Amino acid sequence: MNVVLRWFRWTLLALLPAGTVAAVELETTEVRLCTLSEESIPASVVVSPDCKRAAFVNQDTSGTWAVLDEVPGKKYTALVAQPLLFSPNSRRLAYVAVTPQRDKSFVVLDSKEWPAVESVARTNSLQFSPDSTHLAFWCGQGGHAFLMLDGAIGKGYLSIGPLAFSPDGRRSAFMAIPRAGKQLLVVNGMPGTEYDGVAGPVFSPDSQQVAYVCTRNGKQMAVVGSEEQRSYPGIAMFHSLEPATGEVGGPERPLFFSPDGKRLVYFGGASGQWRLVEGQASSEEWETMGQPNFSPDSHHLAYCAGRGDKQYVVYDGTPREFPGKMVSVGMAFSPDSRRFAHVLVRENGRACVVDQGVAGADYEHIATAEDGKVLLFSPDSAHLTFIAERNFKWSVVRDGIEDKPYYRVAAVQFSPDSKHLAYQADVGARRTIVVDGVEAKIKVGDRIIAGLVWDNANTVSTAVARGRSVFRLEVTVQ
Repeated sequence: MNVVLRWFRWTLLALLPAGTVAAVELETTEVRLCTLSEESIPASVVVSPDCKRAAFVNQDTSGTWAVLDEVPGKKYTALVAQPLLFSPNSRRLAYVAVTPQRDKSFVVLDSKEWPAVESVARTNSLQFSPDSTHLAFWCGQGGHAFLMLDGAIGKGYLSIGPLAFSPDGRRSAFMAIPRAGKQLLVVNGMPGTEYDGVAGPVFSPDSQQVAYVCTRNGKQMAVVGSEEQRSYPGIAMFHSLEPATGEVGGPERPLFFSPDGKRLVYFGGASGQWRLVEGQASSEEWETMGQPNFSPDSHHLAYCAGRGDKQYVVYDGTPREFPGKMVSVGMAFSPDSRRFAHVLVRENGRACVVDQGVAGADYEHIATAEDGKVLLFSPDSAHLTFIAERNFKWSVVRDGIEDKPYYRVAAVQFSPDSKHLAYQADVGARRTIVVDGVEAKIKVGDRIIAGLVWDNANTVSTAVARGRSVFRLEVTVQ
């Protein structure tokens, strides 16, 4: 859909910032999380989001069981592939087990068993709500698909789509097919109006509104709550950059709410003839366009757009022309909403970052991160960082200053007070942690198996596997 995206190479790297700062001394300590036995399956190890807990699967000829914090759970006939999932707050563990007859499956949440069902979607089968209080489970029975939420079986449909939780976790929505050729949106278990097609349920940041796109008689329209908006030949779809917990990738996203929930925008029209729509107003027509971006205070809106050979950044409705090709996900506002930056791919194919209208140095590529971001501001809005490539190596660039180049960079993160920058980097065949440009001392053979988590303003943590043991690794700036 988005033509601009084809000009960028989306390398899966973790983004956040790095810059040259005063040399620091790092102290590395470790805490053992678990040790696997001969019965354990090493590939099954999962670490909680806060890197303080570990779980894995044991298996012998008599059955299979999960082990959490080195405490074994109940033994079952078998566990479904990719069985262990921590909640976002790291306090809960869920997985799917198989009945002794191997004809049904059921969820085990916090050691409690849900009702068994005939079949289970082995991909994306479990999903926690953002607040960790609810768990959803895609399954089937009697030839129908349905969603089980918190152990309660919902209404059956011919098929159902990905679930969207509201930010506060209290509401949910998904597409369902009640009969051949018809689709509808189910909100909190209640089916809505039938349409020819339904896509992209999106909740407002305040969780009060849900919006989606429906298709009727070959045309598409946005629906907010139960209110239908103006119809268009089509509404542009963008791939979601924020996959839901437990999912491999996010669903398509056609509609965009402002952070305060008061504005909703989308692109309506047809291929090569797109207009940004907000309420009853629409922009001028564009041939190509990129995903719209609101500032954190909801006062500003920016997106990239093109017409012919000309490319623009449209900021609060005013087009700014640049001699190059925009990258739709390559733009960001600072947390205080006072700064705006975007990526520009020049006509020679090299890329740079434009911060407050001023273009920086050129690079061969600028990478997107594992969380879908390209540019990252520090929490205090004072620093801007990104990952750039030169000569087949990647450097974290903070405020225009490049860190040491590595073969790969991942999990870049600022400290909560914005004073330190940490990321993971590949040095040859091993991975290390870099804080303020200094490599932490990690034992030879340690394999990093988690991202980075700042415990406080000076300590960042991850998890490593060493032989059959898993350790929490803490790196502290002295």
